[in-house]
Amino acid sequence: MKSFSKISGLLLITLGILLFLNSLGYISHTPWQLVRIYWPLIIIYLGIDGLLRPSGSKNIIFNSLVCLSGLVLLGDNLNLFHFNLFLFIDKFWPILLIILGISLIVKSDKK
Repeated sequence: MKSFSKISGLLLITLGILLFLNSLGYISHTPWQLVRIYWPLIIIYLGIDGLLRPSGSKNIIFNSLVCLSGLVLLGDNLNLFHFNLFLFIDKFWPILLIILGISLIVKSDKK
């Protein structure tokens, strides 16, 4: 719950600053345009927060993937590169089957 309070507080402060700078004329974009572009920062924050928790190594892969997903979405929003999620899923969904098969084999070896 602490993490949710921190995120909510940071979001409110950031939104307030953006609205204030917009009302003074320092920002040419509306705050909602900025939110539309930079919302993946929330995903990146959640991944980094999970990586920094002392929960052991079992969540490292998941939280790393969360960070990577946020970075990919942010890069697409900033036009650093083009990422098409549906094309990615269409081409690489069989990898999920491979990962599932490997995890089943590893779990059966542990028993």
